[in-house]
Amino acid sequence: MIDGGVAANNVGQLAYARALELYPDREVILCSIGTGQPPLSIYTEAEGLLEFAPIAIDTFAIGASEATDEGLKMQLKKNYYRFQFEESSALDDTSPATFQRLAQKADEVSQSAPFQDFITRAAPILKTKLGVK
Repeated sequence: MIDGGVAANNVGQLAYARALELYPDREVILCSIGTGQPPLSIYTEAEGLLEFAPIAIDTFAIGASEATDEGLKMQLKKNYYRFQFEESSALDDTSPATFQRLAQKADEVSQSAPFQDFITRAAPILKTKLGVK
């Protein structure tokens, strides 16, 4: 098995292409929710080349995700929402402290103006689709 981040760290472009394929005559509103990204590390020559490899890998992964994000912003404009936050815990860190921190970050995102705008736009569409009055 391989981590999805190796192939597509931000699958927003793939989701957009699929939406256009399935619904070519409909307006697409895309919400991309990230799982957190580590802060960029700074490499200094004093650290040596072995310390550079993990920094380079993180930089390439974040760069590819940011390029996808910028491309979707240009294509979809007001119909694109990306929610991402800085997070440096290990992927397998399931400690209560990590879950509490992630829940707090999710709460902060859910209170943001862009998230509220997304909910305001998406709710009527979902209600109609689900037959909710």
